[in-house]
Amino acid sequence: MTKHIVHISTGTKTGCDICNGFSIGGENFAASVNHYITDHGYNLLHVGSETHLIDINNADALIIDTVAVLGK
Repeated sequence: MTKHIVHISTGTKTGCDICNGFSIGGENFAASVNHYITDHGYNLLHVGSETHLIDINNADALIIDTVAVLGK
């Protein structure tokens, strides 16, 4: 049974849910995934993409982020 799920995205920067001492997401995507796996024992559940439609200067822009879902 999975008790805790973590969502990591190239479009969002946060701190580690467990130790708060590691920058998660953004340019640190690969290191963030590895941090949860090696330092906290999480398992990789899913890697994929996520799209967002945003307004930039009155024009729609499609933003595509890479995401990973990990669980423990």
